[in-house]
Amino acid sequence: MKWTKDHLYNGFFLILIAVLSTKPGKVFFTRLLAMGPTVIEQSEQKYTGDMHWELIGLNTPNFRWEQAKGEVVFVNFWATWCPPCVAELPSIHQLYLVYNKKVKFVFVNGQSWPEIQGFFKEQNIDLPSFQQGSPTPEILQTQRIPRTFVIDRNGNIVIDEEGAVNWYSESFRKLLDELITQ
Repeated sequence: MKWTKDHLYNGFFLILIAVLSTKPGKVFFTRLLAMGPTVIEQSEQKYTGDMHWELIGLNTPNFRWEQAKGEVVFVNFWATWCPPCVAELPSIHQLYLVYNKKVKFVFVNGQSWPEIQGFFKEQNIDLPSFQQGSPTPEILQTQRIPRTFVIDRNGNIVIDEEGAVNWYSESFRKLLDELITQ
C-alpha cells in the first residue's frame, strides 16, 4: 500500500482523537489552550452581600464566609476526575504559593479527603481544601466545574470563570495586586 497525503492526514487525526480521548491528553490540550481570566465590567459585578456559608476544612481549619469580610477571596469548585480542573491546577498552585498570605483561597471539592490527598501527593501540590458545611449561596452555585470566583474586598464578584484558565497569567497577577491594595 502506498501512503498518500490523505492517508497521513487521516492517521494524524486518528492519533489526535485517540490522545484526546484519554485524561492526560485532555489535560494537556486544555492547558495548552487556557487563557487568562476575564474581568467583569464594574456595572455588571454582583455583590455577594452577607452570605452565610460554612465549609468543612479537610486539610485546613473550617471556614465561615464571615471570616473573609474585607479580604480578596479566590473560590474554586473542582474535582480530581475533571480534566479541565486538573489542567488549571498548576497555574492555581503557582498563584497560591505567591499570594496565599494576601488572598483567601477556598477550594471546594465534594470528594473524600483520601481521594484528594492522594491526588495532591501525585501532583506534588497542596491547597486548602473544603467540603460543604452548609448549602452554597445562590450567587456562587454552579452546575459545571471548574468554576472560579474572585471576590474583591467589598464583596463584589470581579471574576466568574467556568472552565480551565491560566490563573498565573501576568494580567491576572496584576489585577490581584490591584485588588489587594484597594
